[in-house]
This record gives sequence, C-alpha cells and structure tokens, in this order.
Amino acid sequence: MSMQKSRTHVKLKELPEEERPRERIMRLGPDALSNQELIAAILGTGNKKETVIDIARRVLSKHSLEDLSQVTVTELKGTFGINNAKACQLIAAVELGKRTVAHTVKRKKTIETAADVAKIFMPGMKGLKKEVLKCLYVDSKLHPLNEDTVSIGGLNTNSIDACNVFRTAISEGASAIILVHNHPSGDPEPSRRDIEATKSLAKAGKLIGIAVLDHIVIGSNRYASMKEAGLF
Repeated sequence: MSMQKSRTHVKLKELPEEERPRERIMRLGPDALSNQELIAAILGTGNKKETVIDIARRVLSKHSLEDLSQVTVTELKGTFGINNAKACQLIAAVELGKRTVAHTVKRKKTIETAADVAKIFMPGMKGLKKEVLKCLYVDSKLHPLNEDTVSIGGLNTNSIDACNVFRTAISEGASAIILVHNHPSGDPEPSRRDIEATKSLAKAGKLIGIAVLDHIVIGSNRYASMKEAGLF
C-alpha cells in the first residue's frame, strides 16, 4: 500500500537531479538526451499514476518519432493521461521540428535535385492519412520562394485548380513550380492518375510561360521523381 501511494502525484522535481531532463539539458545540452528524455522535458510533469519519464516511455513504445506528427490531442489525453496543455505542447514541439528541417533545406541557394525537394517535404508528408498536393514556387535561379497546399484528397485533374496554382506562381514572381504529393500507402510509384494530372498542369504552365519542373511523390522514407522517370 505504501509503495503504491508513493508513486502517486510524482513530479519531475522529485526525481534525483541527475535524472531530470531539463537539468540535463542545461548541464549537457539537448544532444545528450535520449528521445524519451526530450519528450519528458517537453511534458514537464507526470500524472497521478506515472512519472513523466514513464509517460514518455509509453509514448515512444506506441509511436515512432515519425508517427508523433499524426498523434492527436484526444489520443494523448485518452491513452497517456496527458492534459490538453501538455498534449498541445508536445504536438507543437513536433510540428516546430518538422518546420525547422524544411526551412533549413529551403535556405539552400538553389534546388539542384529531386532529393533536395524530398528533403523539404518528406518530414511533414510521409505518414499522412490523406493525399496532399503541394506546390513549391521557385525563381529563375531555382531559389525557393514559397510553398502552398493545392489540394487535399484524391489527386485528379478535377480536384486541382490550375488557375489558382499559376495565379499564385505569378504573384510570387515564380519562373517555375515543382509539385509534391504523398501516397498514404507508402509506395511512391506514380499512378496513371498522377501522371495525367501532372501532364495537364505542365500543359497549362507552358501556355503562360511557367514550367512544371518536376512532380515528386513522397512515400514511406522513399520518393519518386516523375521528371527523372520521364513520365511527362
């Protein structure tokens, strides 16, 4: 009974100082912490039954780091006993990490290869449950200017507003665009529908002088370049 009681209302500050993630960050830097400790540092405290370290361990036993980008507030509350504030802290931290990776890659002076594009979009798009089509706008020197979500759901010529895509390209001062979408199945092999939609947009782009340079399909840790495959 006494042992059970001692595990209730456990707070992070009650752990030995050398085991506290936030103190370890201050002493050793974030690189020294495990994924479990980093999650614990974000959450800060546990709940009535578990220490924050226990909760972080359970989160990682159920979800990979990649999967965390898809976890909802409802699941974090129901499955792990995390309140709204802490759930939002964790989700926000994961999203910020994804955006940091994408921003770092986009700071390159030029987009030189399909791999450069995949590095920008892979962190945020692999594992998505729905197909999402995005557009990367670049200038004449292939400097990234901006990106936009074109459509959500099945990819077909009817769901893509070509006028909106190229209107945005013009407003951004773009000379060309690069299309990117994901396959929830994890297989990046372009479908016939993908190819038809890409050809349609490429044809529209030629009429106004804005080239469609490539269409990258994001899978599970893999990607496919339709331009490299000669599909349009």
